[in-house]
Amino acid sequence: MWRKKAGNLTADEWKSLLDKAIMDISLLLSRLIGDEIAHSLKRANIADKIAMKLAPNVVEKKIAPYISAVILLAFVGKQATEEGVSSLLTLINIMPEKRFLSFASSLDFSYKIPYAPSLYFLFVMGRDATPENLAKTVESMGNKADIATAAEVISANDIIMAEANSATAKLGATNMQTKLDEGIHKTASLIGKLMESELDRVMQYDEIASNLDAVLPYVSTVGVLGFTGRDIKIEGVESFKKSMMELIASAGVVPDEKIADYVETKIGFGNFPFAYIPSLYFAVSNGLKPEIGNLLKVLDALKIPADNATAGFICSFYEENKGYSD
Repeated sequence: MWRKKAGNLTADEWKSLLDKAIMDISLLLSRLIGDEIAHSLKRANIADKIAMKLAPNVVEKKIAPYISAVILLAFVGKQATEEGVSSLLTLINIMPEKRFLSFASSLDFSYKIPYAPSLYFLFVMGRDATPENLAKTVESMGNKADIATAAEVISANDIIMAEANSATAKLGATNMQTKLDEGIHKTASLIGKLMESELDRVMQYDEIASNLDAVLPYVSTVGVLGFTGRDIKIEGVESFKKSMMELIASAGVVPDEKIADYVETKIGFGNFPFAYIPSLYFAVSNGLKPEIGNLLKVLDALKIPADNATAGFICSFYEENKGYSD
């Protein structure tokens, strides 16, 4: 159950709150993506529909890498294009087929990605989850937003919450949706574990331990921005800090630049790269070993600046925490 006000929480309660937010965001994202895939399949041409009817398991197996490539692109804030999907497929030794490439590039859920973390940011901040509030939060990060999509995302989340209380809810899930849930859950679990270790680190600072309710909302903005593909190292400190403050303002709180600067520069929260984790899972789920070289190849295909030291840290962190999401 979400508590509506995050004020006066202990350190453990804050960690639990943020960890729950990450896992709930992942499930919402998975369902939004699954719905878009289902709608796209309905829009597919008659030949593809016949193929799906005659050999659904074969087609699903063939199209799975294409979908995982599109999901990765969305998670790092990039739109799916035939070129982008092809670059990723080449890494995993798949010769792209034109019809599957066309289908993959037609999947348009990148614009929905910011709504999921924004919705849970409202929950964390104790704000009412109305379409108007959600659209405002999405726009505060520089994204286009509309009330209809915000209402759709809130409705999808309500359904998920209702399913959580139903013993038979999962029986109707498709095989593809179940696999999506599992894959995105694993990625989010490792992101959550990494954020938890970062929270443990920064909570050692006396000024944070004595001002949790003032500082940790700013910490949560880093997570929201990370989930939408934003990266401090790529866009720079000032731009990222500005977005942190605008996110805080969208929740009805007067932003404090000193706190934003403290979180981003002094304690360096958010310097761990979100993009590395879904990139690593893309490699692993498509048969590559969780090695530095493979991770760097995926990041290079995404045109994301990377370095050996960080890639090595993420690969080691993955190996140490493989059982965490199982």
